[in-house]
Amino acid sequence: MEIKHADEYLEKIGWGKYSWKVFFQCGFVISNQAWSNDNLWNNNIAYILAGSRIEWELSGIESGILGSAYALGLLCGGFIFGIIGDKYGRMYSFKTTVLIALISSIVLTFSLNLYMSSGALFLIGLGMGGELCLAGTVFCEFCPRSKMHYLATLAIFWSVGSTFTAIVAYVIALENTTEISEWRIIVAVSCIYELISFVFRLFMLETPSFLLSIGRVEETESVLNTISLQNTGEPFYLDSSLKNKITDSLCSRDNIKPQSSTIALITKLFQGYNLKLCLIFCIMYISAGFPFVSILYFMPTLLGNISQNTAYGIIILQQACGIPGVLFGSWLVDTKLGRKFTITLSFALASLCCFFLYIGKNIILIIVVTSAMNMFVIMGYSAMFTITPESFPIEVRNIGSGFVNGCSRFVSIVCPIITGWLLDQDNGFPIAVILFAALFAVCAISAFPLKETRRSLVKVNLLST
Repeated sequence: MEIKHADEYLEKIGWGKYSWKVFFQCGFVISNQAWSNDNLWNNNIAYILAGSRIEWELSGIESGILGSAYALGLLCGGFIFGIIGDKYGRMYSFKTTVLIALISSIVLTFSLNLYMSSGALFLIGLGMGGELCLAGTVFCEFCPRSKMHYLATLAIFWSVGSTFTAIVAYVIALENTTEISEWRIIVAVSCIYELISFVFRLFMLETPSFLLSIGRVEETESVLNTISLQNTGEPFYLDSSLKNKITDSLCSRDNIKPQSSTIALITKLFQGYNLKLCLIFCIMYISAGFPFVSILYFMPTLLGNISQNTAYGIIILQQACGIPGVLFGSWLVDTKLGRKFTITLSFALASLCCFFLYIGKNIILIIVVTSAMNMFVIMGYSAMFTITPESFPIEVRNIGSGFVNGCSRFVSIVCPIITGWLLDQDNGFPIAVILFAALFAVCAISAFPLKETRRSLVKVNLLST
């Protein structure tokens, strides 16, 4: 038989209406907006830190605790839902994560003190950590092989989420005449955003790659038929002899089932090339995430003594610059640069921007440099989000992505506290900027050992050749 893998069935069906639904369901407000939600909350926390610091008279370190609580949740969420997604299915996890984030954001809206807010932010991070490890996997397993560059384009919803939050914050700052803190209203608006996301996500189907990898051939055929009817208007059926051969092959090989122990999944992840992938990706995500998250969280502080309304307007401009970054990134990953050298180029340019931020003496230069930096970082992330799920085999793809994203959040737990402490010190700003530049450079160099995935995907063999 010539067709051996789920993505080859999807390639045969082609891109169409259902594919676009999954694209938006993995990115935007009309459905699950996984990446958009994550960056939305990264930017929300910048406003929460600034607002709660005034409302509860918090110190810089206490404000950093709020950011660290969210980062700790991201760490745990990546691990927990990475395992759940590979054991019980992508959709089981994908629907649970957004529900956790929705309930927790409601609690955060009405939080009374630092401790209640920290708990709510931890749970929001738990849900968002799961979102990050699942979004790339879900889209990758619904996408035809020839359209895999759309995985990079999905990162545009990072910029959509952050720009949306900045616009909401700006409008609220202008129009709020109540005694309710502006950060609470911003979080309440995000609750609506997530509610819409949850409703649309209820209608998503399990990925055919996951179903086929665990031997549920009939359900795989049903999902592929649904996709084909919406994409082409024609039904899709597997030949009965092919179904029997797939079933026999699956039963005869040593395959990890979702009922297998967590230890079995973890053991497979930390063997051979999978272990090397985990180490490389952890270094990349940690070194990119520390400066990026720090800059996001403390942008109002970095902008200096300007009005809140002006700060919100500037942040809108900065976050909007991420949109061309994604477009450039999604184009570059399919050029001769490929995935890994797009990462190198992007974060090298981000590191260079830190140099100009270091010597910046006026607000105009800071705005230009931070806007360019945001564009380059998002461009790099778009390539990272593409190569990560493509590199791991299907049976450990979700736990691998979850482990990588979880480890990257370990540093994010302490980075708000470290950055907050640095900015409270004399000459702390230049030290922080030098640290950011060095970490971006580490990320750029770390991409070199990766295998390029532009022309091939790592798969689970279902049939012998």
